[in-house]
Amino acid sequence: MSDYRYQRFTTWLMFRDLRFARSAAAPGDSMPSFELTTTDGKALRRSQSTKLLGPVARAMGMVREVMRRGGPQAESELWRAAFPMALAGLVATWFRPLSPDQRGIAAALTLAIGMIVALSLLSTAIHG
Repeated sequence: MSDYRYQRFTTWLMFRDLRFARSAAAPGDSMPSFELTTTDGKALRRSQSTKLLGPVARAMGMVREVMRRGGPQAESELWRAAFPMALAGLVATWFRPLSPDQRGIAAALTLAIGMIVALSLLSTAIHG
């Protein structure tokens, strides 16, 4: 456990700890019931997990600020380990006049629209 006394996140430690048993869930399997304790001491249950999209989207408006405070290594690791989150944080900076919550939602919507347009163009190019 002494490996966890590090000053910065490393992708190596994360991948070292990613171990899946043969009995692990497969794509399409239903999610088992769970209960977790959040950092503020509240309980998070499986039934609430589907309600997390909004809070996660709002949080994207603050990703760049958090990474700026974490330093260049933290930002580099985020781009490597969680590219979609890093990209959403970058897109959120385009909406600076908005509050951080609104920037995150605007970034999520912008990326969703961008993906729809890209897939539509790709489909048109493939199918004529």
